[in-house]
Amino acid sequence: MYKTLVSKIAILATIALMIPVNAFAADIPATLITSVILSVADSTPDRFEPSAGQSLATAVVFSTSASDTTGSVKVKQGSTVVETLASWTNTTVPTSITAWNGRTIDSTGEGICGAAGAVCPNGNYTVEVAISAPFGSDTLVDTETANFTIFTTPAVEISSLASPATFNPITETGDISFSLSATGFITVDILDGGTVIRTLVSNQSLSAGTHNKTDVSALAWNGKNDSNNIVDNKAYTVRVRSKTTAEGSFVDTKTTIITVAAPSTLVLTTFTATTTSGDATFDPAPLAGNEDLTINYTFNKAPNTFTGEIISPENVIVDTFSTAAITGENIWDGLHQNKLVAPGAYTVKITASVTGESAITQTKTITIAYPDERKGDITNITATPESFDPDLEDTTIRFVNTEDTNLTVEIVNADNAVIRSFENFSNQNFDADTNNTTSWNGRNSSTSVVGTGIYKAVFIARNDYGAVKREKNITVIDIGTTIPTSNAHISGISFSPSSTFEPADDDELEIKFDVLTDLDSLKIFAVKGTEKITLFDENDIEEEDNLVEVWDGTDGGDEDDHVMDGTWRIRFESAVGGTTLFAEKTIAVKYIKPEISDLILSKNKFDNEENEFTSIMFRVDEEANVQVQILKNGEAEEDLVEDMQVEADIWYSVDWDGGGFDYEDNIDVKLVAENIINANIFDSQKVSADLAEDKVTGERSNILNDFIAPAVTDGTVEMDLHYFIDEEADVVVTIHRGESASGGTVTELVDLKNVDSGDHDILWNGKDDSGRKLAKGIYSYKIVATRSGTDTEKGVFIVGDTGSDTSGSSSSSNDDDGAQQSGTVNPNVIINGERQSDDSGTDTVSDSAYCAGFTDLSAGFQNCDAIEFVKERGIFTGNADGSFRPFSPINRAEILKVILEALDINVVSTVVGNLGFIDVIPGEWYMKYIKAALDAGIFQGDAGKNTARPESPVNRAEALKMLFETLRETNGYVIRDCSFTYGDTPQSAWYHKYVCESKNYGLFDVTGDAFGPASYASRMEMAELFYRLEQAGLL
Repeated sequence: MYKTLVSKIAILATIALMIPVNAFAADIPATLITSVILSVADSTPDRFEPSAGQSLATAVVFSTSASDTTGSVKVKQGSTVVETLASWTNTTVPTSITAWNGRTIDSTGEGICGAAGAVCPNGNYTVEVAISAPFGSDTLVDTETANFTIFTTPAVEISSLASPATFNPITETGDISFSLSATGFITVDILDGGTVIRTLVSNQSLSAGTHNKTDVSALAWNGKNDSNNIVDNKAYTVRVRSKTTAEGSFVDTKTTIITVAAPSTLVLTTFTATTTSGDATFDPAPLAGNEDLTINYTFNKAPNTFTGEIISPENVIVDTFSTAAITGENIWDGLHQNKLVAPGAYTVKITASVTGESAITQTKTITIAYPDERKGDITNITATPESFDPDLEDTTIRFVNTEDTNLTVEIVNADNAVIRSFENFSNQNFDADTNNTTSWNGRNSSTSVVGTGIYKAVFIARNDYGAVKREKNITVIDIGTTIPTSNAHISGISFSPSSTFEPADDDELEIKFDVLTDLDSLKIFAVKGTEKITLFDENDIEEEDNLVEVWDGTDGGDEDDHVMDGTWRIRFESAVGGTTLFAEKTIAVKYIKPEISDLILSKNKFDNEENEFTSIMFRVDEEANVQVQILKNGEAEEDLVEDMQVEADIWYSVDWDGGGFDYEDNIDVKLVAENIINANIFDSQKVSADLAEDKVTGERSNILNDFIAPAVTDGTVEMDLHYFIDEEADVVVTIHRGESASGGTVTELVDLKNVDSGDHDILWNGKDDSGRKLAKGIYSYKIVATRSGTDTEKGVFIVGDTGSDTSGSSSSSNDDDGAQQSGTVNPNVIINGERQSDDSGTDTVSDSAYCAGFTDLSAGFQNCDAIEFVKERGIFTGNADGSFRPFSPINRAEILKVILEALDINVVSTVVGNLGFIDVIPGEWYMKYIKAALDAGIFQGDAGKNTARPESPVNRAEALKMLFETLRETNGYVIRDCSFTYGDTPQSAWYHKYVCESKNYGLFDVTGDAFGPASYASRMEMAELFYRLEQAGLL
């Protein structure tokens, strides 16, 4: 259709001055309708079949948005109007047109279609769209039409539909049969109400005649739904529908009822408990077997109640799981209360029931064993005495742990219930070959004396290689004798402090008593178990009140060691003539256990071959004696600090240069904080240190020997930030909150151009941009040197209570005058011994720069370090327009590319064909990465669909799985698991262990307790992920 509208506006305006307004009003053809498109679901307009329930949809696109149009949309046969679909007057055009079912008609259509509600006869019809709109004194008009045909498919009738009224799906099938009048395409569905729960036959071509399970096996229904679960006991509808052609509409439908009647007793049809390795024993130790236990179960129908439990040999429930589904899976990591469970035979127990029935219970036994010898052992166990009366004495328990382990000691009764735990042995870390001692006073955790009988001291040692459990029997007896608190010789025994004596704080225990008569002799002892310390031994004591003796808590030996903690008895033994009497009173001796509040390295990774070092920064919540050890492969190799006395809640720093150790050594820094008078009361922590070569690739300027001194400051002294660069570069130095140098920027110290190679010092007064002293906290510095690429170094320092004055290092000047540097210098700093001034003419504001050269990222972009890293490594190259698009979701093709590039997996240059995927473009850039991923066994595409979906976004959980599975396949990486990750990551989820690994390395930043496994992973997040993997040493 082509219409021409010619308007001589200037001429008409002139004529309009001379002729009445309506003299030349006319209808002017115009293009007001762009298109008229008809459509029929599952068919075409030339095969519109109202008798099969089809509808004719009309889509009209108008080219006018005027508000005063008039028009209509009508169905016509010839010139006769059959049905008016839409009409409007002096308004905007309609946005949609009512679909026509071939039955509703205007009165003018009765001559063609008969009474309303009847299907209009077969034949050719037209949809006519007419519209008009005022145009000055004229009217613009347009009319368009579209043709369609009403069609009726010859019927394929269904008859003799039959099925059993009721069947038992456990032992029977529901057999369906029917007859057809002609060959047709048949669909058979099972419906629950109006919902299809199982399709038995889908659009299958069947000939005329009778059909049943003999020729169509699917007509024997097993009572299961599309999820392969047996359905509930109830009546269901069998629906059989026929079509003449495969693409056509259904022409006949028949239904019948079939009832499922499964056995009334709930049946647990499958129940397995298997380890990751498939072995008979389960080893969940993270650095040994690192296994999970997978429990799978299936019922014949959904239970109303369900409980799953894993029970220890002592009948303690260590894990639970539950589901209301017919089938389920639970994965257990071998942890209870975040600790490895002890070895032994554990029971997996499932209890379930349906309403009105007795519960069913089944169990499986799984043996937990830790074969790795590095788990160590507990040896030399003694209890002295092994049989004791709590009214008279305590028993002293001694043992040795052969490896560096966490130790737990508990007393259990005959029912294996824990009745007493020990504060100093509640999963604390102890060095290998430690001689450990504690005592039990025969009381439970409520301080009540336990009943007589046999009890067990249970010892559990845990480390990353496994757990060891040992036991020692101890008998509590009652000999029927008690020692009174007073007698005819001694009374009024009291203590100061009255009930608890802390030798470190109280200095002495003051013992007051009255002597009621003259004594031939008096002895006073401190007694605990077999240990008996003489405090007083004199003859000829006269009667006297308010006598005082003191005890400093030592054992009276040559070394004056302090006694162990616990309940001690101050016992009086007095004699007059031939009569000896005893009196005693108990006192609790206690030592405060210091807790290590913080242990931080200024640099977790440094190059000791380049004379770099780290500062070991720490604080303890109580006064303590501190030891700092360097461990190699878990064994103490160097005592860096011994018996360093520290105050409570004060920050301290010790430097270590890694001397004598190699890059390949596995190094830990261990801090031990001991009670100031009793070394047996202590806390310990470890932090890993990575000795690694500091080198750069390409034309970057390498930053070496960076540090800040002092590393711990109260914020009132100047600090020296030192660094060395091996090539001239632009240098930016910033201060950040937190340890990672990725927190908020506190201040920018310098932004300099053309900084010479060599050593440089920035003397900083420790103030922010507002001239204020930094608040207490953990801070970090970041040095970025830019040449053709960038190198970044970071370090941590502390602002806090230091207990004494701290002083900064003296600054040194760089002797190399070299090229003149320019840029921006913070007024709070001095560079290389000289204060820089913006008035000197040498300082200019640095030009704005892009992060890693990407045009949509500024140099100050918060994740710039990570993006520069991935670009430098060739992991990300950006887009053709020079942008990075940090917040765009990464797709499947892109993530394959960056994972393969990051792990240096070989990628072929040429790929022929589509590799069997129907949705890829041969020759496209991603084909070589898909090929490499297929070859490496880390990518298979969508099962059964022959699709790769290269442009589909990837969520966080999928991204982590692809990453860690690639590490596992290519590098043998062991994927661990943990008992807790985030609130939105259940332990039973397939992605739990991958999110656990992510949490271990801090790969994703999260909000609160939500990981967001279904959230799309952005390109920026993936760049940061690889950057953090590299910092963790996995790249």
